[in-house]
Amino acid sequence: MKILKASFIAAGLTLTSGAVSAATLTYVGEGARANVTAKDNTPNAGPDYPDYINRAAASFRMKDATNALGLGTDFFAFCLDLAGVIASSDNYVINNVNPFQPVRVLQPIQRANVELLFDAAYADVDATNSTDAAAFQLALWEAGYETAAGPLSLTSGNRIGSGSTAAITARANEFLGWMTGTVSDLFTVNFLDADRDSSQDLVMAVRNPPSGEEPPTVPVPGAAVLLLGGLGALGALRKRGKANS
Repeated sequence: MKILKASFIAAGLTLTSGAVSAATLTYVGEGARANVTAKDNTPNAGPDYPDYINRAAASFRMKDATNALGLGTDFFAFCLDLAGVIASSDNYVINNVNPFQPVRVLQPIQRANVELLFDAAYADVDATNSTDAAAFQLALWEAGYETAAGPLSLTSGNRIGSGSTAAITARANEFLGWMTGTVSDLFTVNFLDADRDSSQDLVMAVRNPPSGEEPPTVPVPGAAVLLLGGLGALGALRKRGKANS
């Protein structure tokens, strides 16, 4: 897999499983976008399941100026709902326990599928490439709307869809296909809940540190190093003096 080109996923970012503080996230713009189609394949579709939709699928660049959520000050996010808007600025909280309440209930299997998709595919996603961004968004809608465990498919189940190009469809199917193999726990997925029902709820991921990696050691300030060196030298001289006496 190639290295993810979205630099916000750097290992230095703070990981978090759930924050109670809110942050005003600013929408900067789209990393990349392309058109896709998604259709509800179940009867009696409700507001969360439009009968048919043809829309842009994109990665969204968001800013958290003070890093109030602990996810970095600049990151990409994706949406899981087909409805809702992304405002220029909105208040969000991380809600990884019971995400996307009360507008839409994200069932445990849907949450698990979303997290599995990130672990399986996100390391290979270029969020600034239109094919990759649209394909991953299409795959996320599949994972976030299906109510059964995989394998997931764009041609069957609750949500069916395709990209505006064969390349987007193929790439989305590739992402979904990787969910059925051996998947490592590479990312911590964060569900971002907007405080307004009309605003789009988002999802993003932060890369986990390598397994078994120890936390960085605290460096000793330069002056302290010199002091310790001086004390060590003094001790050596004292020992030498005793040996000569």
